[in-house]
Amino acid sequence: MKIDVIIPVYRPGKEFCELLERLSHQTLPVNRILLMNTRTEVDVEALAAPFPGAEVVNLEQADFDHGGTRDWGAGLSDGDYLLFLTQDALPADAYLVEHLAAAFRDPTVKAAYARQLPAKDCRTIERYTRAFNYPDKPMVKTKKNLETMGIKTYFASNVCCEYRKDI
Repeated sequence: MKIDVIIPVYRPGKEFCELLERLSHQTLPVNRILLMNTRTEVDVEALAAPFPGAEVVNLEQADFDHGGTRDWGAGLSDGDYLLFLTQDALPADAYLVEHLAAAFRDPTVKAAYARQLPAKDCRTIERYTRAFNYPDKPMVKTKKNLETMGIKTYFASNVCCEYRKDI
């Protein structure tokens, strides 16, 4: 199972280096980390240098597009699976990649996403939204869920979501 991580990067903060650090300690190692960097004053190449497998792809601000940039990264990937993360999505533990990959043992699963936990200092509405969108129990959603879940049947988080590349 070859997994490439694709991260759009724009003016990364302290969470960015922590994200790369946590990715380097996963129980299931990733193949490559493609950093789709919108050029700014931040030296992303220097930040990424200590992390084997991290590759910086520079783009101009005018060329950035949320979906298009991720698609560009997907096109550069030679992985079987694509794990899209945002630059501030910190894995809660060393098992993130392993747990997401496990979902694909079921051949009907085409995408798997992780829970997004609220920050300790967030507002009440954000805490509620996270609890609603990211329940603490795993589930597989299919067309059968449309009747009860409606549009939420198709919900997948762009903060941390893995896809079969062939899909």
